[in-house]
Amino acid sequence: MLTQLPSATYTELDQSTVPPAQLSDYHGLITPTLFGPSDQPYLITTVDAFNAQFGANGAGNPFYASIKRALARGAAFYIQRLVATGATEATVVLGASEVSVTAKWAGTYANGNLSVQYTPISVGITEVILAVNYGPNSLLNEIWTAATYTALVAVVNANSKLVTMSLGTTPTEPVSSVGAPIYLAAGSDGAFSSPTLRATAANALLPNFNNLTNLTTIGILGGYTAGDHSNILAYASGRGDVFAIGELDPSLTPANALTAAAALAIPVGSSYLALYWGSYIQAWSPDDGATVSTPALPDIMAVYSYSDTAAGNQYEAPAGSTRGLIPNVSGFAYNMMSQANSPDANALVALGINIIGLHKTYGPVVWGAGTMNQKNSAMDAINVRRMMIWLRDQLQPIYDGELFEPMNPQSWLTAYNQIKPILQQLVSGQAISQWSYIGDQNASTIAGATYNTAANLANGQYKALINLWPTGYISSIQFTAEVNNLLSLFQSSN
Repeated sequence: MLTQLPSATYTELDQSTVPPAQLSDYHGLITPTLFGPSDQPYLITTVDAFNAQFGANGAGNPFYASIKRALARGAAFYIQRLVATGATEATVVLGASEVSVTAKWAGTYANGNLSVQYTPISVGITEVILAVNYGPNSLLNEIWTAATYTALVAVVNANSKLVTMSLGTTPTEPVSSVGAPIYLAAGSDGAFSSPTLRATAANALLPNFNNLTNLTTIGILGGYTAGDHSNILAYASGRGDVFAIGELDPSLTPANALTAAAALAIPVGSSYLALYWGSYIQAWSPDDGATVSTPALPDIMAVYSYSDTAAGNQYEAPAGSTRGLIPNVSGFAYNMMSQANSPDANALVALGINIIGLHKTYGPVVWGAGTMNQKNSAMDAINVRRMMIWLRDQLQPIYDGELFEPMNPQSWLTAYNQIKPILQQLVSGQAISQWSYIGDQNASTIAGATYNTAANLANGQYKALINLWPTGYISSIQFTAEVNNLLSLFQSSN
C-alpha cells in the first residue's frame, strides 16, 4: 500500500497489538438526515447542534436515535448528509418581481436539491441578489450581474427554510410569491426502512473528508457489503491516517449475517478496517415514546471516543467490560452473547467480525477488537493499527521540519531527540515493551553513516528504522521512515 503525503516514507513490517494514542476523536459519518446541507461534512458535537443543522427525529428514521445517543455520550462527528441519487429537484421560473419561496420536504423527509432559475423580463435590471438561509446559518449570499441573467441557476439544499430573490441593487422584503410553497418531489435520502443504504452514492462522498486532518475514524451508516462499501477501506488505507469502521446489516438474522460475512471476500491484510455485528440495538427513545431498533455504528464510534479519553487509558482496545460498554441500551434483536447464538457468534469471529451483544454480567457491550487483517499478527488488533496511525501523525511534522534537507547529519540527531520521548511514551503507556532506532543519529558526517548509503544521501534521500515490540509479543513491528528533499511517501506492509 502506497500513499503520498508531503514529506516522509514509512514502511511497516509486522513481525509480531499495540494500541492507539488518540487524545481526541473526530468520527466521519455519512448518513441520511431529516434535512440539512449536503455539500460537505459539518462538525457536530451536541444533540442541539445536530437538530439545528440536520433535523430532529422523524417517524421511521432508525438512525437518529443512535446518533443522538453517541452525541450525548460525548462523541464528536463530522456529519456528511447522504442524499439519494435521483432525487427530483423542485424548480420555479421567476419573473421581474420580488419573490419569496419557502422550500419544504416531501412527505416526512427533506430530499434532493432546490433549483431556482431566473429568466429576465425587464431589461432594466442590473443585478440579481439571492439569499439562502438555513435556520440560523446563512450559507449562500451571492450576487449575479446582468451577464448571468439568462441562465441563473442557484442550487441550494432541500433544507432551505427561506429562499428570497430580489431584483435591483438592494435586497428588500419579498412582496409576492409564486404559487404555493415549493415541496420537493419524490426522491429519498435512502431506504429508511432498510439499513442498507445507497452505498454507491455514499462512497462518492468520501473525498469530501480529504481536508479534515483531525479525522480519526470514518464510517457509512448502513449495512456493510463488500461490493457497496469497499471504497471506505481503500479510502482509509490510502490516507494512512484514518481508521474505517463498518457494521454488517443489523436487520439480518444471525445465520444470514454469517452468510453475508462469508461473502465479503475482504483481502487479507486489511488492517485499516474493523467490522461489527450484533443485530439491531434496542433502546427507549423519548422522541418516539417507545423502544426503537437502531444500527450500532454511532454507538461503536462513541465507544472508541470513551476508550481513548474517558476510560483513562488511551493504549487499550475499544472493547471489553470497561471500555466497551454501551450505555442507555436495553438489548439487541438477537443477542450474540447468548448460549443459543454462540455457534454463529464464534463463526463470525473466525471471519474477523467483532461481536456486540448483551453480556450477562456487564450488559450491552462491544466484545471484539480485531481488524480485518487476519494474518495472525499484531496488526490483527484494532489498537495496534490505530497506534501505528498515531505514530505516523507524530513523526510527520518532525521529519518534515528537521529533515527538509536530508543530507545534514545534525538534522538526523535532532530528529531522533524529538522522536525518542514519543517512543518512550508508548513504553510508559504499556503499548510496547521496548524499541530501537537506527538512523545514523550518532554520525557527525555523511561518511560516518552506516545505515544510509553515501549514494542515497547524495541524492537527498534519508531513512531510519524503528523497531517496536508490542507488549506481550516476542517479535517486532519494523517501521521504516524514508525522506527525500522532494516528496514524502508512506508505504506499509502488514
